[in-house]
Amino acid sequence: MLQPRIVPRLWGVLPPPASDDPMRRIATVRNPESPFWIGNLRNSEFRCIVPATSVMLWGSGIDYEGQRLKHWFAPEDGGIFAIAGVWKDEDIPAFALLTREASGAAKTAGCNAMPLILPSDDCSLQTWLHGGWDAARLLIERPAPIPLIERDLIPD
Repeated sequence: MLQPRIVPRLWGVLPPPASDDPMRRIATVRNPESPFWIGNLRNSEFRCIVPATSVMLWGSGIDYEGQRLKHWFAPEDGGIFAIAGVWKDEDIPAFALLTREASGAAKTAGCNAMPLILPSDDCSLQTWLHGGWDAARLLIERPAPIPLIERDLIPD
């Protein structure tokens, strides 16, 4: 088994050359079958995990200042969880988080998408980091393994 290592990277990769805004970085992978992502996802050396204790998602509606509503979610036990990511080599190495359709508390809050949380068992994490694409894709298709609950973690 390979030992994990922490490598600093910028969140958000440069878009494809034909993008409308070539300077706007892409922070999430919504379609893992996209030609832009599939090469990196199929090669396990470009897959990564991003540890987190909470996540902010945009919900439906607006606040009293006319801004979109921010909702913070975390596991009920307050522990660390792993988000599936993929990185690309650029002048500045960067990564993006895989997302899925929102479920549970995030869906109730009006969020459209949420990060792809990986199961916490070592086998699943090793599959994401080192397994073949067929096995890793099964992790994408599973229901969220850790239910997130809404928390008021960071005040506006």
